[in-house]
Amino acid sequence: MRKRVKWKFLPEKLEESTGKLRNPGIGWYEIHTFPAGEDPHILADGSCSQDALVLLVIQLEAGSDMLPRTEMEKFDRILAAFAGQRDILLRFVYDTGGRGLECEPGQFDTVCGHLMQLTPLLKKYALSLYVYQGMIVGSWGEMHSSKFVTASHLKEMQRRLAEAADGKFFLAVRKPSQWRQIFPEPGGGQGTLTGLFNDGIMGSVTDLGTYGTEQAACAGWEKPWCPEEEIAFQNKLCRTVPNGGEVVYGQDGGQPPLEQIVKRLADMHISYLNRCHDMRMLSYWRTLKWSGSDVWNGVNGYDYIGAHLGYRFVVRRVEMVKKRGEENALLRAEIENTGFSPIYEKAELFAVYEDEQGGCQEERVCCDVTQWQSGEMVCITHPVLPRAGKYYLSLRRKKDGRSILFANRCPDNSGSEGQTSGESRVLVGTIVVK
Repeated sequence: MRKRVKWKFLPEKLEESTGKLRNPGIGWYEIHTFPAGEDPHILADGSCSQDALVLLVIQLEAGSDMLPRTEMEKFDRILAAFAGQRDILLRFVYDTGGRGLECEPGQFDTVCGHLMQLTPLLKKYALSLYVYQGMIVGSWGEMHSSKFVTASHLKEMQRRLAEAADGKFFLAVRKPSQWRQIFPEPGGGQGTLTGLFNDGIMGSVTDLGTYGTEQAACAGWEKPWCPEEEIAFQNKLCRTVPNGGEVVYGQDGGQPPLEQIVKRLADMHISYLNRCHDMRMLSYWRTLKWSGSDVWNGVNGYDYIGAHLGYRFVVRRVEMVKKRGEENALLRAEIENTGFSPIYEKAELFAVYEDEQGGCQEERVCCDVTQWQSGEMVCITHPVLPRAGKYYLSLRRKKDGRSILFANRCPDNSGSEGQTSGESRVLVGTIVVK
């Protein structure tokens, strides 16, 4: 008979970190704009290379039915320069100066032809793309000031872009009402991978016309709703698809306090924001201080908001439970998502064992990380064989194996205070064999 090993689990002291975490698909971004007809000055590293995201705005020549071969080759060079370095937010546009009606083609068939031409390029760089914003048309590609934003036009453009995406990256439309024009009531968006982008966040009561003034019951499914109902709509929709954009200094007088700003961004599940757009608003955030009993007390609003864009996972508690009469034990961990949104791409959680000689073994923990909703605590369990050594949790994005850092401050966690890259494992405890 095999002698039963006596062991003791010593849990690690798990503290929350306020460090900046360069995690995929979330955070601040800057814009690189590439006008039509110009040879691009490609700055793949960018002045904000610490960002995990970048928005590429690429202008199309609308004067012909077919995009010139030289322009298509240029688009390929631009995407190749950024691919694999940062997750790409992409927007092909006809207009970069606020003259959407003047710059877009006269016929919708031309728009569809251009989308067809772009499809192979989108497929080629699908793994580097995170969100394709808009549908080419409108001023700045923001789907307003255009003759091609009727429900029928939107449905056709979304269909073509969804075929190009093939489930590998997200799409986004400018307004919730445009989303509802594409997808029928009720719940027609399940599995569509189409989210939102909002370039007028807090710019006015209606986010600069993003919302309407009528109650949903009066307006109907396809029309804009009042802000409260539109935010509630986003709160539900953006549990499965991203939402991001730009904040704007309010035109309605006094600015809201930090707690109100945070609640709005959390209710919308905002996961990415432009770090360079309206500096008045961002500077105002820097004057605010978070007040509370947590580790964030005294942190300025800009840093607090930046750290909570998207998901932010904190391991709160870990224990090793002995299973009576069995050789295995049960590793049980409580993980809180303190960010504004869930993680939208598939990721894999691993339990990692390191023996006393430094050798490592890892096992995948069965769980759906995309279900770790913002503001919620989850409990995961995994059977392990108790052996002398250290135990870790590690998280990686499935499509490319990229590490996802936990927001824990502990000795073996490379996501500790002030660090932005490295292995994502968190030391959760040590087993001592008696």
